[in-house]
Order: sequence, then C-alpha cells, then structure tokens
Amino acid sequence: MKKPVLTILVTGIISVTVSAMTTAAFSDVPATSPYYSSVEALTQAGVVEGYEDGTFRPDQPVNRAEAIKLALAGIGVKVENGLYNTGFSDVPLDIWYAGFVMEGSLRGIINGNPDGTFAGARTVNKAEFLKMTEQAFQVDLSEFQTPSGDIADDVAAGEWYTPYMAYAKATGLTYTTLDN
Repeated sequence: MKKPVLTILVTGIISVTVSAMTTAAFSDVPATSPYYSSVEALTQAGVVEGYEDGTFRPDQPVNRAEAIKLALAGIGVKVENGLYNTGFSDVPLDIWYAGFVMEGSLRGIINGNPDGTFAGARTVNKAEFLKMTEQAFQVDLSEFQTPSGDIADDVAAGEWYTPYMAYAKATGLTYTTLDN
C-alpha cells in the first residue's frame, strides 16, 4: 500500500504544485484538468483538503512547510494543534506547521538548513520534496547511493540529492524531459 500512495503523492505534487488545504470538488480543478486524477486521489486519501473558498490552486507553488505536511499526511501522520519546540530558530512554537516540522525532524525526514533554520515559507524544490517523501515512506536507497549513468543534466554525482533523484527516476516518480 505504501508505494501506490508514494507514487500518487510524488507525481501529484511534482506535476501539480499544490498548496495548503479544506475539502470538496475543487472549482479550479475540473475533470478535464491534467491534475484531476492526482488531486482526487490525494483528496480521497486525506492528504490534501484544498482551501476554504473551494479551490485547490494547482498552479500555486508549494512551500517547505506545506511539503512536510504533505509528506507526513501521505503516511497517515496527523498532528494536533499546539505548541511545538522544533529546534529551528525560524519556526514559532504556535505556527500551524510547527507540529509537522517537529514530527518530520524526529523521524529524520528533515534536517533544516546549516544555519539552524527550516525556511518554511521558501518554495520547496524537486530534490527537497523527493527527499521528504522518500524519507517519510522509508524508501531503501542503498542501491542508489552511487548510481551509474546519467540521471539528468542537473543531477550531479555525489550531491546530497543524487540518491533521491536516482530512485525517483528508476521507479517512475519523476522523469527527464527531451532536453534531459
């Protein structure tokens, strides 16, 4: 069951830059949208909810706070509202995502930045999102630590994100375009 949810989560999020959350059929994601099936699957799985105004905003970039919430929701983790000391200097105790950041940190899904910040408002990039989701789903990356061959033009061997990108490419979670 984990792999289908991971696949839906990653392909849905990477191909649809999503954002935070309410419920329903979304007025801005018609059945003819290329995102429709991913958005519906993520909604039915309880991973996303949409906005209070009935929209999903599929073209809005996802930030790091939203990404950790999505990764944790994808494995069924729920976080209660409360005060959470995350250890990151830029995450207030009572901000909506503090519990997700703390849970993600405790599970080894996120480490933050070298300066001790999490940068929750910064747009998440593909490598960061793949790391979060693959770590959340406890993907075994042992065979992807030193991949052979090119992964993509923008994925250098030996970078922190290389194993995550290699796994994603090998399993069809992401793909290279004609220009690699």
